[in-house]
Amino acid sequence: MTRVKALIAAASALAALTIGTTGVGTASAEAVRAQEARTVCYANDVDVRYTVGGSPTGRLVYLNQSVNVIDHRDGVWWQINSPYSGYVLAQYFC
Repeated sequence: MTRVKALIAAASALAALTIGTTGVGTASAEAVRAQEARTVCYANDVDVRYTVGGSPTGRLVYLNQSVNVIDHRDGVWWQINSPYSGYVLAQYFC
């Protein structure tokens, strides 16, 4: 009977550690990158750039299409990761 109690106590402790570790990992990942969906409202299409102010990737985001903003940077150029990776001018989004 004491072996069963010891086994139950060990399993409970392991479960508590696993739940605590998972929560900490998720919280820190969310703190690193805030994500926000924004939609093209003020242009027919917007170039996605490789770097801030740099060369276009050849990809376009069209009117009423949404992007996933992961960094607002200086408020002029936003870094996005969906539907493409790169940088877009913020002035065309609402």
